[in-house]
Amino acid sequence: RLTQAKKKKKTMMRILIFMLLCFVSKSMNAQQGETVLYFKNGDTISGYGKLKGADEIKFRKDKEDKYSKINFKTLEKADIKIKDTIISYKLFPITKKNGKEKTPSVIGLFESGSVNLYVKGEVKKVGYFTQQLGGTGMTFGGTTDAIVHYFIRKENEPNAVHIGSNYYADDHLLEDTENVFSECPDLLKKILESSNGYESIYEIIERYNASCKQLHNQTGK
Repeated sequence: RLTQAKKKKKTMMRILIFMLLCFVSKSMNAQQGETVLYFKNGDTISGYGKLKGADEIKFRKDKEDKYSKINFKTLEKADIKIKDTIISYKLFPITKKNGKEKTPSVIGLFESGSVNLYVKGEVKKVGYFTQQLGGTGMTFGGTTDAIVHYFIRKENEPNAVHIGSNYYADDHLLEDTENVFSECPDLLKKILESSNGYESIYEIIERYNASCKQLHNQTGK
């Protein structure tokens, strides 16, 4: 039987989890800007878009128009302009690190190469990551409490792997992801050891891709 203190603690935990889920839902749907839609049939449309849920975008051609919902199943991609940078969003099958399948979701490409890095959440500034929470998490530029989730995908693989959010440190985010980095198996460990926690997840993936490419050029593979 639960004591009153334990019941109260359990109730508070449920309230906190509910508030967090509401906050995550809000931040996950917040990305918007000038948009170009690329349909699978080859058509393109320019206008203004706002990501909605896991697999939809609200779109209008002019700012005076009403939004209409478009499912990403009909789209090849959607390019959304954030500040002066364009991020391409696509619908991908998603798995956890243990391989268990999750609901397919729209995620935005932020770094490409042997390993692609994707994001989901509110990206306010593009180009830099700053550390928060005493160096235990990263987010996109400036100071914001928005949650940004990270996904990685080995080039040419169909699934993206959800590795966590900007509230986790790099070593936690990249735990148990060896299969994604199998093209240069020992490189990631060396990069993590040399970074000493001072590099963002973006910088680590960027350095991995550049170094892995250089290694292949040296060996002629």
